[in-house]
Amino acid sequence: MIVVLIILFVIFILQNAETVDLTFLVWGIEMPKALLMMLCAALGFLIGLLVFSYRKAKPKETSLNTPAAPLEKKEDTGTTSDKPSSH
Repeated sequence: MIVVLIILFVIFILQNAETVDLTFLVWGIEMPKALLMMLCAALGFLIGLLVFSYRKAKPKETSLNTPAAPLEKKEDTGTTSDKPSSH
């Protein structure tokens, strides 16, 4: 399995070896397309990990100060449903 992943990784790098220009505001950099895509994927993974850990660490909001609604008590009508009627 590891060998297959390494082969796919090498093919990915070879197919995306051309350089691209990346400009942001006043900065500019030239890098291989494969490296740029891997950096973007890693950045997306880190952002997702941070959001997941923040949501998991945040305690759930429970309203402990409000009392629970009382259960309704059924009134006894004197009839039972499991007895057949005797007419």
